Amino acid sequence: MKNLVLVTGLALSLLPLAATASPAHHAAKTPAKTATMYQCQKCHMKVSAATAKKDGYKDPMDGGKLMPMPAAPAGKPMGDMKM
Repeated sequence: MKNLVLVTGLALSLLPLAATASPAHHAAKTPAKTATMYQCQKCHMKVSAATAKKDGYKDPMDGGKLMPMPAAPAGKPMGDMKM
């Protein structure tokens, strides 16, 4: 009887560890794909793709052409900054 209680207690204490180690749990933490940003050639103002499309790919303030910005590399978030 004591062994049954011991085994049951051990199984219940390890259950949360098994739930967090599942592949489905880790798949939910993957970062979402970033949206395309556009930048004005004259003033370097950044706008979203929806705003650029709405304005006809022209900056409404100074009339500069809105060009797509290159995506940031996914490996190192702050340009390999060290503290």
